[in-house]
Amino acid sequence: MPPFFKLSHSTPPSGFQDETRVIVKGKIRRGDVDKQLLLQLPAATSERLKAAVLGPQAPGIVGLIEWALQELDQQEKILIIENA
Repeated sequence: MPPFFKLSHSTPPSGFQDETRVIVKGKIRRGDVDKQLLLQLPAATSERLKAAVLGPQAPGIVGLIEWALQELDQQEKILIIENA
């Protein structure tokens, strides 16, 4: 299945001190939506996401999910999530 977004990454420019980690230049087209997701985020994660994503959050979240899955596939690793 082809990715929904074209993803690329780079080193932040010199002097970059912002918390931005994701820049959204795309959008989710209405016809491309298969499933809507109601997501409960811890307050700290929500604040971190707001600070990290420049642009609309929904495509930012989709992009982060796609990037993480690609990284796991390329590294042939799994992500184990447990309560701290």
